[in-house]
Amino acid sequence: MATLIRSDIYNVESCLDGSADHTPVILNLSAGVINEGKPEKLYNHKTDWDGFRMQLEEKTNLHTPLKSPNDEACL
Repeated sequence: MATLIRSDIYNVESCLDGSADHTPVILNLSAGVINEGKPEKLYNHKTDWDGFRMQLEEKTNLHTPLKSPNDEACL
């Protein structure tokens, strides 16, 4: 009979260190609840997307001439 582990007491993540020929997996198991909190957001319901778009258009110059064909790779 399989027993399920409550998802609020463990955390699984991969360890991509690049030195191994496999991907190690780290399992953190806790005796209590792991509180990860709410993920942070870059915007909310007060974000003025139209104002942001206008500022972006006003302050961004996309008409900068390239000095040579090699300058394109630097953008």
